[in-house]
Amino acid sequence: MGLARGDAMSKELSQSITAWWRGLKAHLGVSDEEIASRIEALAWRAGGGAPQPVDRKNVSAWRSRGQFPPQDPRLQAAVVQLMEQTARTAGAPEGVGRWTAPGELHRAWVAARAALEDAPVPRTVEANARKTERLADVLIGSADRRVEEATTAEGMRAGFWQGSWVTDDATPPYVPRTLDNALRTRIQDAAGSRSGGLVVVVGPPKSGKTRCVLEALRATLPHRRLWQLNAVDGALDAAVAAVASDGGRRGPFEADEVVVLLDDLQRHNFHTASGVNDKTLGRAVAAGLLVVATLHQETLDEMRSYARDRTRASRSEELSIGATPKLIAMLTDARMDLLPSLSHEELDGVPEELSQRDGLREVIGVRRARLPELLAAVDALEERALQGKANRARPELAAILLAGIDAHYLYRAGATLSELEQLTHWAFQHLFPTRHWDPFMFPPAFEWATTAIGGAGSAHALLVPTSPGAPQYGLFDPLVRRLVPGRWDVTHLTPHVELFDPETCHMVIRHASVMGLAEEMRWAERAAESGNPDAMLVLAGLFRRAGNVGLAEAWYLKAADGDDQLSASMSLFDLAELHAERGDLVNAENYLLRAAEIDPNLASPLGHIAAYHRNRGDRDAEERWLLRAAWTEDTRAKYQVARMYFERHESELGQRWLSRAIATPYGDYCYAWSLKYPSATMRSNLLDQAAFMRHPEAMRHLAETLDAEGDHERAADLLERANNPSDPRDLLARGVMHYVRNENDAAKVWLSRSAELEEPEALFLLGTLQPPDQRETWFTRASNLGHAGAMAWLGAILSTRGESDEARSWWLRAAAQHDRYAFHLLALHAEDPAEAEHWWRQGAELFDLDSYLGLARHYWSEGNTDQAEVWFKKASIRGSADAMIALYALYSARGDTTQADPWLTKATHLHDPGATALRGIVEWDAGNREEAQKWWAKLTLMDGEDAKKAMATVGMALVAADEIDRAELWLMAADQTLSQAMVQLADLAAARGDSEGAERWRERAAAAERPRDDDDEMT
Repeated sequence: MGLARGDAMSKELSQSITAWWRGLKAHLGVSDEEIASRIEALAWRAGGGAPQPVDRKNVSAWRSRGQFPPQDPRLQAAVVQLMEQTARTAGAPEGVGRWTAPGELHRAWVAARAALEDAPVPRTVEANARKTERLADVLIGSADRRVEEATTAEGMRAGFWQGSWVTDDATPPYVPRTLDNALRTRIQDAAGSRSGGLVVVVGPPKSGKTRCVLEALRATLPHRRLWQLNAVDGALDAAVAAVASDGGRRGPFEADEVVVLLDDLQRHNFHTASGVNDKTLGRAVAAGLLVVATLHQETLDEMRSYARDRTRASRSEELSIGATPKLIAMLTDARMDLLPSLSHEELDGVPEELSQRDGLREVIGVRRARLPELLAAVDALEERALQGKANRARPELAAILLAGIDAHYLYRAGATLSELEQLTHWAFQHLFPTRHWDPFMFPPAFEWATTAIGGAGSAHALLVPTSPGAPQYGLFDPLVRRLVPGRWDVTHLTPHVELFDPETCHMVIRHASVMGLAEEMRWAERAAESGNPDAMLVLAGLFRRAGNVGLAEAWYLKAADGDDQLSASMSLFDLAELHAERGDLVNAENYLLRAAEIDPNLASPLGHIAAYHRNRGDRDAEERWLLRAAWTEDTRAKYQVARMYFERHESELGQRWLSRAIATPYGDYCYAWSLKYPSATMRSNLLDQAAFMRHPEAMRHLAETLDAEGDHERAADLLERANNPSDPRDLLARGVMHYVRNENDAAKVWLSRSAELEEPEALFLLGTLQPPDQRETWFTRASNLGHAGAMAWLGAILSTRGESDEARSWWLRAAAQHDRYAFHLLALHAEDPAEAEHWWRQGAELFDLDSYLGLARHYWSEGNTDQAEVWFKKASIRGSADAMIALYALYSARGDTTQADPWLTKATHLHDPGATALRGIVEWDAGNREEAQKWWAKLTLMDGEDAKKAMATVGMALVAADEIDRAELWLMAADQTLSQAMVQLADLAAARGDSEGAERWRERAAAAERPRDDDDEMT
């Protein structure tokens, strides 16, 4: 059927395309040679290097055969553009059948080609055509560009600005870097993984990151497609869509044939749902894509500071609500650092043909070590910029430089010519208030700023396109910090604040600091108009600084009620501080408890409550709150509990909690920040914490400090323990360092040495590293030494074997130590509803999300929908899509669609597969079939078990609607691992009289329902 439909469709399309070609030639009134030139010119403007050459024979052949240019999407887009111009001015040509719009014609042609080549069903073909077209919108260059093509000398010069003034604008020879081998190994490992991967090369501007990445890709994956994504929202999801399976059929591209490149990641948007965030990056990796990125070191450091420092004293590069701990963790885990200066070994590897060039021969010392900057002409361009600023005869040069600085912060993807001209006008008025601005000043200023120092084709100018061929411009990145050594001053832009949209104003308050309180309030008020919770938080802080506590509290409350968890949590902390300053500790405590409901581990809200009680001298209350914080898995609280018990000389408890603190990444975190925190006092404090938790490098570092201060005895003790560890906790610390980095072989060595000394944390971690059938022994040993987590896991193993009483005994012992997993298991295996409620409530007391959901479902099953609503809302605050869907169902059951619909909308905004399926079902039931199918089509872009379950849900809904053919497609797409889908398929087969097929699906369903092994149970 697919081929037959494809043949018919192709024939009709060929006739229509031929008619369009004839209409184009008649309307333009030019020869085929001229049409070829116009097509090629339009394709050139799209960027990405030279397109395929086009001549009159090509045009004649395409017209007679009724086809678009094959292979090169830019040529196809150019032809469609010419046809659309014809349609606008002359109308559609005769004989085009039903294909009257060039865009629809092009999409149908792509679909028809795919139908003839692969013969899938038309629904999949059309979806793949849409995916391909969507991908083309976000790519720099062609989707078929290969790494080997992009990394030729000409490819790097044209596509990545790799030409240098030193080599007459040609791409210079590569200078091997120390990072090369490790980077290539990391890329090969990620490329060999079926689950995709992320690699991020981090360094200062013009340190050679892009060239290093391109050389690594050329050496490891030369035949893969290179998808270089533009800095636009939706880019990552478009790449995912192009490789995602669609109803069980492959997408237009295969993930293992592609490398996704995010060059200059800091230009991308971190604070929108479709920009670069933990979810979009996670979807790309889950789809099997290899994502390689370059990122400015300062940007990542500032993001880390923003996410971890609640006070946020600095607001520079990309301090946004997108700087979530999950995104930062992903970037940090994938981070590989490239230093700006070449080492002696790297300098020895500089090719002679490069070192003897006129621009480099006389350069020595530190400047020579920063060879990548020299090749990029940073010094030469800085000199040109400074000369322009000092040129009093041409004031417009200083103005356009200031405009370039403003554009760098205001328009992260680059400023258009009109935006740049407006900024230059305002800059001129600010710098030269007594002089007259003439619009004719802008063209020569723009020409000066964009003239390359190496002549035509050079990449080295003050203002450059943000990507080759792009109509947006930005200041040459390394110049920003050189021309603005302090903070960005926006005084000259403040009078025009009303002309900027709220999102741009939000960028200003995140980046600028050189302005007075009144000015900052104007920007913040404009930014807050859009309901942006981060802007509301900033505005509240400004009112607080101004002494207007009432307005500050009002804006903090608005931010706390917003959907952004980070801003809401920070607002509640600030509200707690406001009330604590007044001596109102009751309300301060309540606000911190609300913050804990959002995230009990973000900035340690319960630890702050403990601090309030410590300041009042109530040590019992301090201990109670610190323990509660530690039981929520607050890593800093575990450290504080250990310190507290040691201070009270309760060494046994102190040692136990010290082991628990060591078994977290907190020591590694403290040591890393002790090296770079701005405050010397804070650096010293963090170093002390890291050494206390037996971090070996921190112990060595602290030993040096103590020795310099004259405390030789303590210094010698620390150094001995760091170099020759024998204490079980010293050994545990080394094992944990490797464990959290997934260096399992090294982790096992150190953990085994610690386990030999009966350290329970080491025994437990070793158990998690064993195959499922070998874990019981390790968990039993750890459980006998009192490890709560091991007790819960051991109980799970025993439960799968039917040893219910023994399992329950271990769970009860773990629950006595406030283990949340034990609470879950006891609730799930409870004999009556009252007992289940008791255990869910125990978990909820520790702000556990799964316990919130368990308690809500328990109340719903008991018919107590009011209490179910309360707990589902608490879970929704934590970002649970399941809770939002449940609230939709709850309000719908009451007939309250006004309250129901917003909850389903919120869940779909999280890209949750279940919510997406449900939204489509709602639209289908309302008679909006086309809208329903749009929602369901999004499921084909999602991956994982949740997406398969959602597809099965769609299939079952369509069975109920008697849409059997459609239902079967979705049930098949749900894969062969979901028993509920298989049962439905068996019923459908039986209804068709296919008893053999029905029996086969029932057997598969039964196999899928068989008990899982203990590894699955514990997961």
